[in-house]
Amino acid sequence: MEDADQEHGRIYTEQLNTNGSGDQRCRNAVNVDGLVKSEVTMTCGHFSGCLTGVKARGNPAAEAKNQVAFLCGASSSGCRLLDVADGGQLVGETFWYEGDFDYPAALLDLSPASSGRLTLASASWHMAHDKRFQQTEEKREPILSVDGFRGLCTVIGAMFDKREKPIARLTGDGSKAAVAVLGSVASNGGMDKTWPIQDAWSDQTKPDAQVALFGYNGAIRSHKQADALPDPALMRKALEQIRGVLIAPAGEQPAEATDLKIFRVILGAAPGKDCIRFQAGQSATGDSGQSK
Repeated sequence: MEDADQEHGRIYTEQLNTNGSGDQRCRNAVNVDGLVKSEVTMTCGHFSGCLTGVKARGNPAAEAKNQVAFLCGASSSGCRLLDVADGGQLVGETFWYEGDFDYPAALLDLSPASSGRLTLASASWHMAHDKRFQQTEEKREPILSVDGFRGLCTVIGAMFDKREKPIARLTGDGSKAAVAVLGSVASNGGMDKTWPIQDAWSDQTKPDAQVALFGYNGAIRSHKQADALPDPALMRKALEQIRGVLIAPAGEQPAEATDLKIFRVILGAAPGKDCIRFQAGQSATGDSGQSK
């Protein structure tokens, strides 16, 4: 959908199912491209077989005032389940993941290309490395990877389940990164088997990232200092997105604004394509990467 970014605009989906085809993974299951005004609310959805699940790209020339939210659903056989770029704003809340393949990236992979604000809340993610793809710890992808990210990532009330290390790994330039993990668990095959904090968390950023751990496998940490209470200002900022989640059902928007509702639709895309894209501008002439 083109020209989808106006004040009071809203895109609302319910039971939207976006998928690649087995090992032929699509590029993005949902690509929110350049929207900084229109709200995007996705409820009870599903995506799978993708190299990126939901991606929210903002606009380097305009601060994002909107929110992109994936609320309640499931996912499987993918990576980079949530991603932000160019100051995008994204919330993923209460959804499941399971998958078993040769992962090219972490489930939450915030690289130097990622920037913005992202919150993951009440998620249960189970990542497995099949015996066909056994690798050394150094080569295995974690569930959470932060490397050169510019922005704020918050994880609240989540369970990361993985039988092999690493689980959460922070590396690279942390000077513009802030990460808060609150009331969450890293388990090793079930809630009754949790990883020791030294195995569940690795922070090798330099310069240091801002870090707040509060109740992550029982640990409390501020930056790299164990047993130190996190900065209250960082904690308040980390909770802003989840406190402001837009959960209102679909309604009528002004005539001059985007008003799109999608109910119970299944979409598939080929490798290198997007299943669905909502974009601020017009597509250039030629193949823009959209599924045909």
